Order: sequence, then structure tokens, then C-alpha cells
Amino acid sequence: VRLFSLNYPKMTLRDEDVERQISQMAQFILEEARDKAREISIKADDDFQRELAKTVQEERQKALADQEKRKKTFETKKQIAYSHELNAARLKILEARSAVVKDVVEAAHSKLESISQGGKYKQMLQDLLTQGLLQLQETDVSVSYRKEDEALVKEILPKSVQAYKEKMRLEVNVTLDKEYLPPAPSKAGTGPSCSGGVMLKAAAGRIVCDNTLDARLKIAVEQCQPEIRTTLFGVS
Repeated sequence: VRLFSLNYPKMTLRDEDVERQISQMAQFILEEARDKAREISIKADDDFQRELAKTVQEERQKALADQEKRKKTFETKKQIAYSHELNAARLKILEARSAVVKDVVEAAHSKLESISQGGKYKQMLQDLLTQGLLQLQETDVSVSYRKEDEALVKEILPKSVQAYKEKMRLEVNVTLDKEYLPPAPSKAGTGPSCSGGVMLKAAAGRIVCDNTLDARLKIAVEQCQPEIRTTLFGVS
């Protein structure tokens, strides 16, 4: 048996080929690196833009919320200030109106003295005394009056008692109180005063019917307060 050996020629790379292949590989790596760098840069830029937009939006919302809060605070302060001014104006109006009503009442009160000096005072005094007896409806009653009205009271007392008995079908014992009511108002306007009328007491002074002209005026003013204000200031 004869053996044959095959001899192939050896493949060798020249230095130029090696350099070219290395250069190509390096170029490929560089291109890959550039592409990767571009991708990273683009992604980083996108991420930055998104974060920037998010931050801008958050700050914008924050600024709008802060602006709205300041606006509401300003409006609240404005409303409070307006309310205070309105209340102050209303208070001044009420004070001015109260002063006018007071002047009217004082003017009416100053005319009470002329009533007690008029020709109709005697009948008025009798009516006030009779009315007081009807209101109390007590068996024993004492009557107080001004000293200057003493003669008139003694004169009209029997008539008032008779009118009460006829009206109520009841007996009543009326005595004159030894303590007088205050006198008519003085020109100086000082000290206690009474413009006229009578004051009746029963049950040892525990039950009182003040039928003086001053008391009747006070009651009339209280009851007619709405009408007085409407007449003076109109409907409000």
C-alpha cells in the first residue's frame, strides 16, 4: 500500500490585510458607538424636554393656584371691608334716625304741660282715673297726683268712682295718697317731673297703674314706633 500525502499551500495574511481588517472593525465599533451615543443623546434630550415640560406645567399650575388663592383672599378682604363700611353707614343712619325720633318725642313731651293747662284737662283727668280703676278692679285703691291737681282730683273723684260702680257693678274704696307726684317740668328741665294725670296703687303698693300723661306718651311712642318711623323716613 502506498501512502500519499497531500500538501496544501499555507494561507497567510499580509500586514496590509490585517491592518485593513482591524481598521474596518474599529470603524464599525466607532459607528456603533456613535449610533449608541446619538440614541443616548436623543433619549436624554427627550427625557429632559419631558421633565422640563412637566416642571413648567407644575410651576404654572402652582402659580395659577397661588394667584387664585391671592384673588380669593383679596375678594374676601374686599367683602369684609365693604361689609364693615356698610354696617358703619347703616349704624350712622340708625343713630341719625333715632336722634330725629328722640327730638320728635321730646317735642311731644314738651306739649304735655299745655294739655294740663287746657280746658279739657279736667275731663281727661277724670277719664284717666276711671280707666285706672277699671284696669285694677281692686276693692281698695289709693290715688297719687300732683299737688297742683289736688283740687281737680277731689272734684272728679266721686264721678270716677260712680262711673266705675256703674260699669263693673262692684264697690271700690278710693283714698288720696298723701305723697304727691312730682310737679310740672321746670324751665330749667332739672329734677323729677310729672306733666299731669294720676297714678293708682292697690295691694299695699304691689299693684300699680301709672296713668300719668308721661306714662301714656311713653306707651303711645312704643306702640306707634313703626308708624312714626314710616312717617318720618318713609317705607324702608
